[in-house]
Amino acid sequence: MSSCTEDYETEKQDIYTEDESSPETRFGVATISVYSNNSRGNQSAAIFGDYVCLVTDRLSTIHLYNIKTKSYLCKKTFEAKKDLTPGGYTLYHCNQMTFGVDYYTPDDPFPLIYISQRCRSDYRCFVEVYRIIPHKKDTENDYSSMDAQLVQTIYFPAMNYNNSMGNVNCTIDAKERLMYTYSRNNNKNEDNYGKCKISCFPIPNVSQNIVYLEGPDIQDSFMINCSAVNMQGGCINDGLLYIGQGFSSAGIYLNIVDLKKRKLIQRIDLLNDYGIKWEPEGCFYYNNNVMIAEGTNIWQIELTPLNK
Repeated sequence: MSSCTEDYETEKQDIYTEDESSPETRFGVATISVYSNNSRGNQSAAIFGDYVCLVTDRLSTIHLYNIKTKSYLCKKTFEAKKDLTPGGYTLYHCNQMTFGVDYYTPDDPFPLIYISQRCRSDYRCFVEVYRIIPHKKDTENDYSSMDAQLVQTIYFPAMNYNNSMGNVNCTIDAKERLMYTYSRNNNKNEDNYGKCKISCFPIPNVSQNIVYLEGPDIQDSFMINCSAVNMQGGCINDGLLYIGQGFSSAGIYLNIVDLKKRKLIQRIDLLNDYGIKWEPEGCFYYNNNVMIAEGTNIWQIELTPLNK
């Protein structure tokens, strides 16, 4: 069963070919530009208000950045986790990070943050939920230090060849108070093997330190016409799920999924059409624009609705 946990980062298949029934285009790209170039290298990123958290591979560091003032503020450093998946890949890859809607205490300045990890030996991918605790001195205008406390671990249904719980990434729909995942279909007997599946779960109450989600907890799920290979950061705004995908040698895309229509509505070629050459590690929404965090750069993508 080890092949079920195979990571696709080095797979050579053509992962971005769509069939002839391509979805309609909903957005034009007005501008794509580097918004700031002084954040920190990251594996994913999430935003709340004007504050961006950026996390590194192996959960070694969480950085805090003020995107409004374009100021790097502080960091929380952990001992890098060396655990591996059954296939020999980094378990704590931190591929996706998102802020939720619930607060650990009413006095916390930030809601809980969710960091997606790979699958353990029991074939369950999981997300760790942290409380972010920034500190500001009386004489300071902004935060200068921070702590992070693990308060919950959520395990998704164990992946097998009959479900779509491979390489699970989690994001939060704050407006609807729901948790969505985008993952890989592992069923080799289906025509859409390897395609991306969107699933919806209730957000577990943080009073439970350990949560095991099962198949019946899935409130809705649907397949989209897109490979799940090399999915990166994702975010939800106004019923649309934005997912970065790819790397320079295979193509880099921004996928847009309409959660109400339950379909992929657009794929924007960031590499060939707009020159973004680095993995779209983090994806978040700020000032009505999609933001992509890669390396130390944060890109701003201004989208214009074409058919509203």
